[in-house]
Amino acid sequence: MKRFLNVRTLAFPAAALLAVVLSLVLRPGERADVAALARTEPLVWQPTADESVVPRFQSGLARYREGDWSGAAADLSSALSSLGNSDAGYEVRLYLGICLLQLGRPEEAAPVLQHAGGSVNRAVSEHACWYRAQAHIQLGQVTEARTLLNELSRTSAPYARPASEQLLLLRGR
Repeated sequence: MKRFLNVRTLAFPAAALLAVVLSLVLRPGERADVAALARTEPLVWQPTADESVVPRFQSGLARYREGDWSGAAADLSSALSSLGNSDAGYEVRLYLGICLLQLGRPEEAAPVLQHAGGSVNRAVSEHACWYRAQAHIQLGQVTEARTLLNELSRTSAPYARPASEQLLLLRGR
């Protein structure tokens, strides 16, 4: 059971963020819509909880790995009823929130990710904070997003640098 994140898991989100930054710098006359600044690439699944706790959790994670966001969301929602506020429950909420973002439902993802952020597992809570900020960006709730991104940027979390970069992009919005 892994309890830490591999640096490689952030390579794709970091590259995508760099592409956005470069596109804004190279075309300064074009202002990107706030929602377009959201970085919602799915997190590479790295288990921190015992996924054998509930069969629906296993099924949901399998669908998540396949990119079946709708099926994963259904299975993960079903698993929550059995997991409650256990460690696995917070992790399920993280992946459910990411699925909801991938489905274009940030208004549903934000409260799920807020709950996931209450995890005592630092990796889960940091990921939840990042994706919750992305949900707020998609919703045009820049103040809420800035608060979360500021929090992340002041940590040693893997999202500290992307959060700082995204804060610069949100300046004046």
